[in-house]
Amino acid sequence: MPKFTIDYQPDIRGTNELMNSPEMLALVTAAAEKGKEHAISISPRRTGTYAGSFRVEANVKGGPRHDRAEARLVNDSGHAADVEFKNRGGERVLGRTVDYIEEHGGA
Repeated sequence: MPKFTIDYQPDIRGTNELMNSPEMLALVTAAAEKGKEHAISISPRRTGTYAGSFRVEANVKGGPRHDRAEARLVNDSGHAADVEFKNRGGERVLGRTVDYIEEHGGA
C-alpha cells in the first residue's frame, strides 16, 4: 500500500475566530451553568450563604492572552476558601465541580 502524508497548515485566524465566536461563548457558559447547578447541589448547608453565592462570569476576552471565550464559576462568599480547603479536610466543592464539568461538559 502506498503511504500518504498530510501537510497540515493550521488556520490561526480561523481558530481565533472560533475561540471568540458566540457559539463558543454559549458552549463554555452552558458548561459553567451546569457546573453551578452541581456545585449548589453538593454545597454544605450550614447557613446557605455558600450555596447561594455562586455565579457565572462569561466574556469573549478571557484566557491567559485575553483572546478566547471564557466562563468562570465563582463563589464570592466570605468563607469560600474555608469550605474548599479547611473544614474537615476541605469539602472541595469547586474542585469536585471541576471534575464534574470535565466529565459531563455542558450536557
